[in-house]
Amino acid sequence: MLKKEYHTQRLILKVSRLVTPQQVLVYYQKNEDLFVPLDPQRPAGFLSIPYQRMVLEADEEDRLSIRGLKLWVFLKEHPDQIIGMVSFSNLMGGSVRSAFLAYKLDKDYLNHGYITEAIAMGIRIMFEVYKLNRIELAILPRNKPSLRVAEKLGFTREGYSERYLEINGIWEGHVRFGLINDPDAPWRQLPAYAGSQPQRVKLMQMLKKS
Repeated sequence: MLKKEYHTQRLILKVSRLVTPQQVLVYYQKNEDLFVPLDPQRPAGFLSIPYQRMVLEADEEDRLSIRGLKLWVFLKEHPDQIIGMVSFSNLMGGSVRSAFLAYKLDKDYLNHGYITEAIAMGIRIMFEVYKLNRIELAILPRNKPSLRVAEKLGFTREGYSERYLEINGIWEGHVRFGLINDPDAPWRQLPAYAGSQPQRVKLMQMLKKS
């Protein structure tokens, strides 16, 4: 069995299997004004229980097949309320060994270092457990808080791509970042997670086949 829950100093990070569609729906409804201008255009029915259940089931399939890992963020003192999400998608093995990072945080919990702590946990999993070599990230130039998070975690700014991703129905340019599995990277100085690591042998076998 792969690990389904991770702990940092202040947070609990849970895979989608441990999260309910109701919890996710409340999270998106509460933060709609913040998220919509920064996200891809939402499909019909996005803000519904059936749609969120479908996404959670797809997340679990990606996790078990080592195609992706989505972690929902909870405060330890409020373990039933989602305050953020960290997602690693397009996991590639072989000679590439990379993933694409995305993240978002509840509007009421900004500027407390929570998302930085959560991402550092996710990076540690990707590099130490999944044994990836590189994580990529793309950020809208106007998203200043997200740019600061990337820099704090030691991501290197690698360039700018016009019309890189569709955001709320419009193709927009993004600043591109990369982070390599460096033993001296800043994220290693952030609070480490508690608990044992997932079973590495199974992960390595599946990544080699991808």
